[in-house]
Amino acid sequence: MASVVFSVLLGLFTLAVFIGVGELFQGQGVAAETMAAGLAMALYLALAQFLVAQRGSRGLRGKWPTMVAMGAPALGMGLLASLGSGGRYGGRAWLYSATPLLVAGCLGIAAGAWTAGRVTLLALSPESCRRCLLVCAVVTCAAGLVVAAAVIPRVAADTDLQKAAPALCGIVVLDLLVAALLALSGLLAARRAISTSIRQILPTALGLLAFLAFGLAFFLAPTAVYFTHGPAMRVAAIWGVLCSAAQFVATVLVGVVALRLPAPQPA
Repeated sequence: MASVVFSVLLGLFTLAVFIGVGELFQGQGVAAETMAAGLAMALYLALAQFLVAQRGSRGLRGKWPTMVAMGAPALGMGLLASLGSGGRYGGRAWLYSATPLLVAGCLGIAAGAWTAGRVTLLALSPESCRRCLLVCAVVTCAAGLVVAAAVIPRVAADTDLQKAAPALCGIVVLDLLVAALLALSGLLAARRAISTSIRQILPTALGLLAFLAFGLAFFLAPTAVYFTHGPAMRVAAIWGVLCSAAQFVATVLVGVVALRLPAPQPA
């Protein structure tokens, strides 16, 4: 059940990946924009499905709950996006918007589920899990503090950008919360004297933290546009991009730990 809920959450984030990458390629033509966004979405869904799909089964039959749970919200939001695209594609909104989204999503989910049944990951030692999670906690906390000290003051002082300051403050608060939860997870992963039920839900909890950390890094990445707001904002843009990149790295590490946690030992 936990993997199904996690799949729904990951599926809900699909449209943000599609739109975000599409915006980066805006102005390169509709075909290039759609292809880049579709490829990014397929890779994202493949990785997401790989994280949640059932292990030990090479077929797709046992993996359909997570596949459907992840694909349904992605498809639903794709349909809503195509209906809301209005005059951009005219009467062929479905053909030019929803179809690439549907094809890329199905291929990504199927590829991730297929790979999950054929890749065996060796478990990390409890001490290695603890070290990795504590490193991720430090990186996430440092990123939040740097944004608070080097980015938010400059954004708040800029007349054109000061409306973004509250959102950046929210990112900082969530960064500190995620860092605290990662540190707690690291301490729990290293302890042998914890209940089997806690150890069983720890991978799902880490997956949710990785999902949240990915979202924070994703929404911090647009600080790169501050380069266009003059020399005074370039420092903020540099720090914002560096913090976003560091959080993406931390997200990957948390995902790896979630996949390679040692199995709970029977009492």
